[in-house]
Amino acid sequence: MALQRSDHIGVVVTSRSSRGRRNAFGCELRNTPTVDVQPFLFLLFCLLPSASFTADLQDLVSASNDFEVEMIEHEQVLERSPSATELAAGTFKYANAKERYFVEL
Repeated sequence: MALQRSDHIGVVVTSRSSRGRRNAFGCELRNTPTVDVQPFLFLLFCLLPSASFTADLQDLVSASNDFEVEMIEHEQVLERSPSATELAAGTFKYANAKERYFVEL
């Protein structure tokens, strides 16, 4: 028959008898309160992916902002009737920003 007692921190500890209970290594088992690790594992598995998604989202926002800036700058280059060198440089900058944005997407 199991005996129950409440220790000083309010945890109910159940014991059968203090004599004869030993683990596989021969050490006497004592009545210690156990901690439920399931809530901690739940939090761990919820917080780790959210941290990685946060980094991915930050990269996407940064690439989106860079793409928008390069798009506006490229539009301004096209409006001024640029030389071939200026047009090529503006197009390459725009293409790199666009590629980075679609890679992050």
